[in-house]
Amino acid sequence: MLKNSLLILILFISSFAFAQDTSTGGKYKGSYKAGKKDGSGRFFWDDGSKYDGQWSNDLMDGYGTLTLADGTKYTGGWRNGLRDGFGTYTWANGDTYQGQYKNNKRSGDGILKMKDGSEYSGQWENNMANGKGTFTWANKTKYIGTWKDDKRHGLGVTISVSGKIEQGNYNNDVYVPCQCKPEEQLSVADAFQKHDAVFVGKIVNFAGDMAGVKIIQYWKGEVLDEVSSVIKIGYSSCDWIFFKDETYLFYAQKYVAGVYYANLCTRTVKLADAGADISFLEKNVPCIDKTNADPVSSSTVTGYVCGCDGKSYRSPNEARRNGIQSWKLGLCGNKK
Repeated sequence: MLKNSLLILILFISSFAFAQDTSTGGKYKGSYKAGKKDGSGRFFWDDGSKYDGQWSNDLMDGYGTLTLADGTKYTGGWRNGLRDGFGTYTWANGDTYQGQYKNNKRSGDGILKMKDGSEYSGQWENNMANGKGTFTWANKTKYIGTWKDDKRHGLGVTISVSGKIEQGNYNNDVYVPCQCKPEEQLSVADAFQKHDAVFVGKIVNFAGDMAGVKIIQYWKGEVLDEVSSVIKIGYSSCDWIFFKDETYLFYAQKYVAGVYYANLCTRTVKLADAGADISFLEKNVPCIDKTNADPVSSSTVTGYVCGCDGKSYRSPNEARRNGIQSWKLGLCGNKK
C-alpha cells in the first residue's frame, strides 16, 4: 500500500544519516561544555545542510531543526544524535510526516501525508505502518484497520470510492473472504430450532458495537422495552455490515441477556430476500402454544401487536400470556 512512499523514505534516510555526522567537515556556532558542543548551537555542513537546536556531548540532543541541502527538513526531538520523540519531517517533494520517532525511526502514532493526496494516520513501528491505522488513497478509497509491516493484516474494512465495502480479515494485504462451514447451511425449519431468536427487525441506531433493532414481526427471542432488541456487531469477513433503517430477517444466537448475534453463516437475510423464509415461518410455526406462555421479557414491554390469531394485544407480554407465539407490530388491520 505504501511502496512508493517507502522508496522515497529509504533514499532520504541514507542522506539524513550522512548529514548528522559532524566530523566530516563544517562549522559550529554555539555553546560548549568540556570542549564538546553542549546547549544551543548551529552547525553548517560544507554541502549546505544545517542544524539549529540543542546539543549534548557533541550530539544533537533535545529540540532542533535539521535542514538538508535539497530542502528536506526535520524539526522535533533528538536523543544522542538520533530523531527521538515528536517531530515533523518534510521531504523535498512535499511529502510530510508528523508524529513520534524512536531511535531515528517512525515509532508510535503519526500521520504521513503525500503530495498526491494519499495519507496514512495511525501507529508505526520500525519505520512502517504497524498496528491500527487508516490509509486514504488519492481517489478517496479508504482502509481502516490493522497493519503489519506496511500491509493490511488482521481485521479491517476497505471502503472504495464507488461505495463498495469490503470488511473482515486481511492476510499480508490480501482480503480473506468468508467461508461458511457446510454444517452451518441449515433449512428454515432447522434454523428456527437452532437459533435463540427469530424475528424481522429494522436497524434504528448504533452504540459502539451494538445495533438497536425495532422488531416488526416476531417468532422467538427476548423482547425489550418499546418492542425492540439489540444485535451485537462483529467485524470479521463473516459478519454483516448493518446500515441504519435497513430491515432484516434475523436468525440470531444469544450473546448476553437481551443481546443477540447473527452473521453471514446464518439464514439472516435482508427483508427483500426473506419472502420464502417468512412464508414458511408463518405457515409452520404453531400460532398458539399454551405450554409456552411465559412473558417474552422480564421488563415492561410496551407497544400493541397483532397476534397470529388475528387479535390485537396491548403488548408482546400480553400476547405470550395468551399462548401467542408470533405477532406483527401494531394493531390488527393497521399498517405499521
